Amino acid sequence: HGLLDQRGLVIDLDDYNTEVPVPFMLSSKNYGLLWNVPSKGQVELGLAKRARFVASATRQVDYVVMAGDSPFDVLERLAEATGHAPTFPSYASGFWQCKLRYASQNELLNVSREFRKRGLPLSVIVVDYMHWAHYGDWSFDPKPWPDVPSMMKELRDAGLQVMVSIWPTVEPSSPNFDPMNDRGLLVATETGGCDAGRQAGAGVTEFDALNADSRKYFWDQVQQNYHRHGVRIFWLDANEGGGSVGEDIPFPRTDEVFA
Repeated sequence: HGLLDQRGLVIDLDDYNTEVPVPFMLSSKNYGLLWNVPSKGQVELGLAKRARFVASATRQVDYVVMAGDSPFDVLERLAEATGHAPTFPSYASGFWQCKLRYASQNELLNVSREFRKRGLPLSVIVVDYMHWAHYGDWSFDPKPWPDVPSMMKELRDAGLQVMVSIWPTVEPSSPNFDPMNDRGLLVATETGGCDAGRQAGAGVTEFDALNADSRKYFWDQVQQNYHRHGVRIFWLDANEGGGSVGEDIPFPRTDEVFA
């Protein structure tokens, strides 16, 4: 909404395309409130000097109030609570080339070659989503990307870094779905089943990032199919938010909300 004074607003705590609410409130009286609840919800900043935070589905509420002598003190405490960003490597300050999307190895390499031909500086080139055969493969589809090692060598020799988009979604046709499902490594609804998010269609779920075994399985796939070929930048991507609420399916099932 672009407003500095947010008194009187009702703000949805849900991600949508180009809209990502940060659940932190900074007061002109030099205090802040961090709403540390992952559920969808709302915050109502009433005109009568009252605020109400709403969570659609949660078993507990976690929030932190922090104060200081100035807004900078409060933001410093926020950084201590949430973590400090690492120093960017030098290549990150260069030009990043990205589009929706490069559909093949040949297309990507032709773009890289054209940059060099025209003498244009380029630091990073991005391989966006759907470079895989199925959601949850976490690998290049060998048909449009037939020789990843040679592609990566050419790009590295040109001084480029490669970023790949990797999604948390896993569809039933992926070879990773059954072994992950059998080991309980996928997100499931409270009432059972794996149709929790529908980010890419019915039956599609996500790997369970809160499960250490699931994280290991996921990283093993990423390491085997990307990292060992020289990919060092990973775009932890997904759809544009909203999940099954509002953007994709206006009236989700109850067990989707309580996944």
